[in-house]
Amino acid sequence: MIVNYSDEEVRKGEKSIFLAGPTARTEEEISWRLEAIQKLEEYGFDGVIYTPEYSSWKPKESYVDQAEWERSALKEATVILFWVPRELEKRPAFTTNVEFGYWLSSGKAVYGRPEGAPKTKYLDWLYQKDYHKMPCSTLEETLKVAMDLANSLESIEAFREPIVSLVSHKKVPTLTGYENKVEKARAIITTSKNTIFVTEMKDCFILPGGTREKEESPNATIVREVKEELGITVSLTPLVCVEYYHEGFAKYQGEGVERRLNRVYYYYGKADTLGKEHLTEYEKNNQFQRRECTLEEIYQQLGKKSDNVYKKFTDRELFFILEYAKDKGIL
Repeated sequence: MIVNYSDEEVRKGEKSIFLAGPTARTEEEISWRLEAIQKLEEYGFDGVIYTPEYSSWKPKESYVDQAEWERSALKEATVILFWVPRELEKRPAFTTNVEFGYWLSSGKAVYGRPEGAPKTKYLDWLYQKDYHKMPCSTLEETLKVAMDLANSLESIEAFREPIVSLVSHKKVPTLTGYENKVEKARAIITTSKNTIFVTEMKDCFILPGGTREKEESPNATIVREVKEELGITVSLTPLVCVEYYHEGFAKYQGEGVERRLNRVYYYYGKADTLGKEHLTEYEKNNQFQRRECTLEEIYQQLGKKSDNVYKKFTDRELFFILEYAKDKGIL
């Protein structure tokens, strides 16, 4: 485990937890982060701990430099742990409130506060609203939840795969010259509760959608598939068209081709209710299920071990488009 203090350069590209919360203002005050670091080491955490304090106590030399360091580390962190032992006179945690609101939608926040901590009701409500779980009430619990999430999110980094092209739907060229290719359409459908509709078959989480039929437009494909799988008709907006290769995919199909080019047309929209699904025999035979999940719940599913050889391919696809949608402000 490596502790990365704010008077050191921000480490990058490693599994990490940022310890966000009120900071000691005097040398005499014992920082809660010392206990957090000790416990994470006891729990066997093997990543980086970003702590927005100097390696030895002294007043911050530059407000701007400190703010820049924190912003960089918060962006880089795999998980942001918010622990708010607020005391209005000693540790008001005003900056923590701002950071909490700013980073909550990232899907990588874990939040806790002691029972009875003042002025935390709104933070509690936001966390329950966006993450559908209660705040942690002890530092130990908060640390363990953060460590589990960091380990889960780290496992899906392996799913990153070079993208052949990333273009708008209107600029997609004709798909020719590939021995093994497939075109699909999928949709990110969110709810007013900030959850996402996904489908599951044989341990794989997949966005609603499916394969484009011959002579069918991508728009027609996604409307048909959403109606079949979710039982609804919803207004959908084109997001992006992605092309990428599934290396080694075809060997599972017995096709003798090592690379399959995938073209996926992604859309996004909103809905709060589901209708009756109309499943194919294949879906019925492969334990098709519909789920409503938070972003965090989806990320925790990715990377889990499975006997299904297709899971690593579907996990890659889902991870990429969720990250893209977050960058575009859709999630």
